Amino acid sequence: MTFCANSDVDASLRAILRAGADETFDSTCARTIQAASCLSDEPNASDECAAEIVNALCVNASSVDPSYYNYRSIERSALLISSSRWSPILNERLLAQFFGNERDSRGIAGSIIGAIYEKKVLNKEDLTKLTREAIDAVKVGNEQEAALYSLGVMNAAYNRRVPLNEELTDALFSRISGAPAPALAALWALAWLSTSCDWRPSRAQAAALLEIVKDRTHDCEQVRWTFWILTQYSGDESSVDISDLDYWYELNTKLMRNAIARYLSANPKVDYAALILKILETNDVMLRNEVLRKFAIERVSDPIDQTLLLIRNPRLGTEVALDPDSASQASAALGLSVEEILRRYAALGADDGSSRRRSSASEREKRRAKKSAPR
Repeated sequence: MTFCANSDVDASLRAILRAGADETFDSTCARTIQAASCLSDEPNASDECAAEIVNALCVNASSVDPSYYNYRSIERSALLISSSRWSPILNERLLAQFFGNERDSRGIAGSIIGAIYEKKVLNKEDLTKLTREAIDAVKVGNEQEAALYSLGVMNAAYNRRVPLNEELTDALFSRISGAPAPALAALWALAWLSTSCDWRPSRAQAAALLEIVKDRTHDCEQVRWTFWILTQYSGDESSVDISDLDYWYELNTKLMRNAIARYLSANPKVDYAALILKILETNDVMLRNEVLRKFAIERVSDPIDQTLLLIRNPRLGTEVALDPDSASQASAALGLSVEEILRRYAALGADDGSSRRRSSASEREKRRAKKSAPR
């Protein structure tokens, strides 16, 4: 565009942007990225032409999965435009997409908005300023302001750049039960604060999160990210009722099921035995691994034995006795007699004990050999 006459700029940009009828999605996407890159150089384009390119960029972004190889190029192009005089057009379009009815497109728009706002953070002083602005905007700003700054915090937390701040998390919590778009932005920010910055919800906050899971009118994405946060809280107050878990699991969305499997992995209670077994008996390897990922139970392959091991919580390194009530509960959930449950449970305990004894004996032999070895 550098050597293009002003009168030819719009036509040249549109020639790059507009694909032929028989062109593939990859080709169309590449054209959009190229046109957006040219626009970021700030040629003498009209606002109408700039809006057409920005709109195409957002449409392409909402049509791809973040794992798609061109997604990062789309995001980079958006970041370049965000530093140009067409930034207001881009922000308006992304916000319209994030607040729109197309729930599946919120993720991409939110990610790009977050990246744009985090881009303003160049040093510690900028980060302190952004955090202060975010607290004020989330607490008392309108829905768009609250969403914008929540997404900025989300992106900064994802990159481990946000210092823990109780005032900030309290402000974000004030938005989690409101309108879907700003509530989702706040939950994303809290989820990444818990994952990347070691923030943990308080007892009262865990109770507020449970209310979201109980309310089946909530947006699925709000509930999914709520499960993500609850995974980081192990108190009894964060126990989701099994009927709510079953409801959200049966919606049969892959991302929701992954979030529930992750939650079950962190909270393997007897109440959840039937749902754990259902997951372990599926053909979805990734889903099974999500449940099993925190547990060293590779030595058993039977789903019922795996379920019993999960309930026993082997992460603690202890053999938890199965009391009569729990045995009856597991029996009803797994469709086996109490006697069979107790037999399997005892066998798993014996395996653990013998395995630990063998391991201890082996360690003792190694120590003796080391002592008797010539120096």
